[in-house]
Amino acid sequence: MKQLTKKRTADPAIESIKQTWRGFIAVYPKLLLICGLLIAAQQLTAQETAEIQNFWRKSYIQADAGKTGLGPQGEKAVWTVEKIANSTDVRLKHVASGAYLHAETDAKFPAVGAAGPGWLSAMWIMEPIAGTNLVRIKNKWRSLYLHTETGALEMGAVQPGWLSAQWQIYRSSSISTTSSPNTTAPEILGAMGSGTFPDQISAPLKQIIWRINIAGNLSKSMDAGKTWNDLNKKLAYVSAINNTTAWGINFEGKIELSLDGGITWRTTSGLLKQISGVDDKIAWGVNDKMEIYRTLDAGFTWSKVSGVAQSISAVNGTTAWALNSGNIWRTNNAGSNWSQVPGKMKSISAKSFDLGIGIDDQGNLKSTVNAGKSWVSVANGYFLSAVTYADNAGYAIDNNLKLIPITFGWIEKDAIVLTPAAPKNGSLMVFNEAGYVATIALTYTDAAGNVLKNDQIALGSSKQYDIPSSAKNIVLKVEGVSCIDPLSMEVKFASAADLKQCYKVWGTIFSTEWGSMNCF
Repeated sequence: MKQLTKKRTADPAIESIKQTWRGFIAVYPKLLLICGLLIAAQQLTAQETAEIQNFWRKSYIQADAGKTGLGPQGEKAVWTVEKIANSTDVRLKHVASGAYLHAETDAKFPAVGAAGPGWLSAMWIMEPIAGTNLVRIKNKWRSLYLHTETGALEMGAVQPGWLSAQWQIYRSSSISTTSSPNTTAPEILGAMGSGTFPDQISAPLKQIIWRINIAGNLSKSMDAGKTWNDLNKKLAYVSAINNTTAWGINFEGKIELSLDGGITWRTTSGLLKQISGVDDKIAWGVNDKMEIYRTLDAGFTWSKVSGVAQSISAVNGTTAWALNSGNIWRTNNAGSNWSQVPGKMKSISAKSFDLGIGIDDQGNLKSTVNAGKSWVSVANGYFLSAVTYADNAGYAIDNNLKLIPITFGWIEKDAIVLTPAAPKNGSLMVFNEAGYVATIALTYTDAAGNVLKNDQIALGSSKQYDIPSSAKNIVLKVEGVSCIDPLSMEVKFASAADLKQCYKVWGTIFSTEWGSMNCF
């Protein structure tokens, strides 16, 4: 059974192990029950129907008549990406046949067929490629990569720069059983702005939502999910405190902290697989051994907390809820003691020592205000995850991978914003923290005609412009005066309705820099 070992073994040895294992099952039926429970513990969470294209060959991974290969889009190339709970690994299930992509029988050519939930040979690691929306796909058991170096779909060791080992994951525009090719442009799951949420979100406030998609790309919304900004960062997990502060875990398990809205990140000490931040100093987390840790000094040191957990939801420095095999526990004395909460959940998000929301084994969304003595249904159906940002409100991801705003006791399903607010006047601000003078040129068109504004700002000064909501074709240009390295900042906006953007310039005359900044 692959869940008992990670060691790669030659095929004859595998057969010998399987024969020995069958003997154990015959003699020790209780051992079979234990292993069955281990397999059941690896429940799958979010799923995404996708097509996987090789970046070099521009062909797609296919399965047909029990064999794998490469070919065009269509029924044979549609896969379900099954996210494995409490892990960054996935399983790839062929939609048409129901078979899983695995490396059980061959070390060179991947196969498709039945695969148990615990098979490491059917688990794949999506390794994000820095600076791109591409991934490398690595088999968890054999530690070999999918590639097309020889023109066929193979597995093997690859070099970092091989285009043949780089893959683009697209959402499938259709999962129909017809063989007609897709006629609409596929959406890159690695890109920000996707309408579905195949991985993880963190919502500290109603308007502020941080998200990680299936390729590990981090993005952020400041308008309750209407629009998204790519933060040019890869993470496996994120826990946001507000618009500027967020804790993250990268794909090596290292802990990172951002204090400037995700622009820069500092790596802290320790290794974790899940984290729950309280503020810029305090966070709780669990590692791959289910050990619980807490920091009170922004991650410079971590202290082990009593108990074991698969995930944790922190309220403050002393209060947290934790999940262990579906059982719910809570503490209000920093883990010195844990008390069990009635009920069983597969995910939990706590707001106080008594209040939280959770998803049960059937996928139903529930809430409690009395520490689990009673659970009230928020919505039936099948939900993949939920987070709370207020005592009676939060967000959930449903079975269709859609972001749903929730209020405890009822749920909005039609739209994220039911009644659009009246448009507000826009504003643009530029702050100079550079060692040079900067010139600002702002142009736009409104009811009075063309408007042009010119200004200069020195070190430590700023300039803010209020722009009528009716303004169109807005262009903001900022240049450095007497700079050897041109600044050449230019941003454009189609309209000013609800526009609110702030920027800063920095650096020297030899190395000019600019970027966005927090307006709050």
